Amino acid sequence: MKRLNYEVIQLFLSIECKQIIRRIFLRLLIFLLLPFLIVAQDQIIHCTFNMGGIYYACFMHQASVTTDGPVQFIKGEHLANLNDSDVHGLVVFPLETFDATIHVLSRHIINYFENIESVFISKARVQRITFDAFQRCDNIHEVVLMSNEITSLHNGIFRNCRNLRMLDLRSNWIGAIHSDLFNGLSSLDTVRLTSN
Repeated sequence: MKRLNYEVIQLFLSIECKQIIRRIFLRLLIFLLLPFLIVAQDQIIHCTFNMGGIYYACFMHQASVTTDGPVQFIKGEHLANLNDSDVHGLVVFPLETFDATIHVLSRHIINYFENIESVFISKARVQRITFDAFQRCDNIHEVVLMSNEITSLHNGIFRNCRNLRMLDLRSNWIGAIHSDLFNGLSSLDTVRLTSN
């Protein structure tokens, strides 16, 4: 009888120990993976499609982008007979209902839709534009990044934007512009830099 009780106690302890070890392992796993899960959740842009003037555009809202890593677009329904290749504008419109925080503007945002012609991102708290944000910008002819928190621009950041006609950087925190920032931009006819 004592032998049976001892075996039952040993069995109970081994099951209890396994459960404790399993709980510790799961907590450790969650602790190690949590930073990655938070970053993934933080890199999200909701996109509502509509006509924005002459462009079919992605109106970005409920955005939270804080790094230059990949961005997840949560897309709404396209208008009838239209799809991602018909999107020609990226818009953050300064309304409370379209709240967006895009601290880092990167190629993951600008190049998400392949046929972008117009970028209008205002009051989105943009602080930094990565050096490669506009690496594929042959179609872009208008960039409006007014009323953000941009402090500087990489030299040659717009070098591939040969068709860029208008650049609006009003109301940012830009202290200086490199002299060759506009090299190669033969189509550029309007640059707005007031209130910097």
